[in-house]
Amino acid sequence: MKKAIILFALVALAAMPALAREMVSTDAVSGTDLTLGRADVELMYDDGTFEGYGTSPDWTDITLGVFEAPTGGPWTLTTVRFFMFGMADHEVMMDDTADLLTPPAAPYGTGIFFNPGTADFASAVWVDVDVSSLGIVYNAGDIIAIGTAFDGADGIGLDDSCAMSGTCGVYWAQWSGMWGLDSDYGYNDGLRIVLTGPTPTEEVTLSAVKSLY
Repeated sequence: MKKAIILFALVALAAMPALAREMVSTDAVSGTDLTLGRADVELMYDDGTFEGYGTSPDWTDITLGVFEAPTGGPWTLTTVRFFMFGMADHEVMMDDTADLLTPPAAPYGTGIFFNPGTADFASAVWVDVDVSSLGIVYNAGDIIAIGTAFDGADGIGLDDSCAMSGTCGVYWAQWSGMWGLDSDYGYNDGLRIVLTGPTPTEEVTLSAVKSLY
């Protein structure tokens, strides 16, 4: 009898539809680029145009973009940029992952909140969040994992450049309690960071000095 019950359960499970992540496809939307200072560098994977968006629970509950600090520095994390919509407060979250391709272990809140301030994806814009108060400094090769959580009345832009051109970033999304890479579905997220390095030294030539007199 026990074998019959187990067999029935297995058949029932096989008949259930497979769970699948779902994003929302829309007309393409793009935002305005950020004007950077001379000591700033913007790290990004997306191409600036978003063909749809993802939100909770169908696409993501938490999304973290993972970046590697470039050569030079030391770099201070100053801004995180989200291409998203929503009317509620969201907390910037981070994780102490050691490398790009290890799933986040324990994302935590930073105490910094932002409100996208737009009600739908058609009006989504880049939301630039100042995180310089965290005072986090990175050296070349250090890993930065940062993002936010979603509530279903919001959404983050998804661009298909990963599927179309093979330029794939590292965006970990928690969905149904599991972590997965958005690149596995062919998408890059609208999530970037800005690092600020040492202020470049002005080069002054002898001829430039003579021209002052």
